[in-house]
Amino acid sequence: REVALVEARYPAAGASGRNAGMVLVGLRDSYSEAVERFGRNTAREIWTLTKENVRFMGKIADSFAIEHEKTGASYIARDPVFATKLRHSADMLNQDGFDAEYVEGDPTKRGFHATLLQPGDFATQPASLSLALTAVSGATLYENDEVFDIRSEGSGLLVRTRRHLIYCEKAVLAVNGYAPLMHSFFRRLVEPARGQIVVTEPIPRIIDTLGLVDQRCYFRQMSDGRLLVGGGRFQYPDEERSYSDETTSNVQGI
Repeated sequence: REVALVEARYPAAGASGRNAGMVLVGLRDSYSEAVERFGRNTAREIWTLTKENVRFMGKIADSFAIEHEKTGASYIARDPVFATKLRHSADMLNQDGFDAEYVEGDPTKRGFHATLLQPGDFATQPASLSLALTAVSGATLYENDEVFDIRSEGSGLLVRTRRHLIYCEKAVLAVNGYAPLMHSFFRRLVEPARGQIVVTEPIPRIIDTLGLVDQRCYFRQMSDGRLLVGGGRFQYPDEERSYSDETTSNVQGI
């Protein structure tokens, strides 16, 4: 196929390049919560899909020598209630064929209650990953060329951009939280959720795994020693429904 990749700015300028770089099996819900919400079969299907995604992303990172670390992930409970959810999750994950280990107590010795370990999860440099995929895709790249209209034209589609008219058979809209800006259909279905992080100067090694605390706070220490921490946006959900790229003092303070 002859493929055009059309970017409003450039590859990796948005969420595909600006994220914490955690490649994880599962959803934000624990497995026990997902089973309660969706049922056992659906939860198993979702986890199977994400497990395959982690495997495939790892294969891509290996193939193109993209920076990544096979660290595994630690899901940490701050209180006994979430510790119980993690224990139930580990039991069901093992029954359904997923790698998970429940550890009573706190392996970090910082006062947490329990940890669920997922050894297959890993960390990557997301912008490098996105740029490498773009480079090897074979697609024609149009940068700084925002799409503002897609409509039927004969047997195909006409895509209007800032600088071009592109006639095509199909268009894939892969813009994540920006979908409502493209078409009103998405306004009741999709909303933006700005994520913010803090990254320190390099410090001595204190953790060698991806960390997620109560599915709200997340952290990782990168290969150069910098510590990345995020999740403060969950304290200000209304303010973080924003298309803005700016950081805010309240979330950064958390």
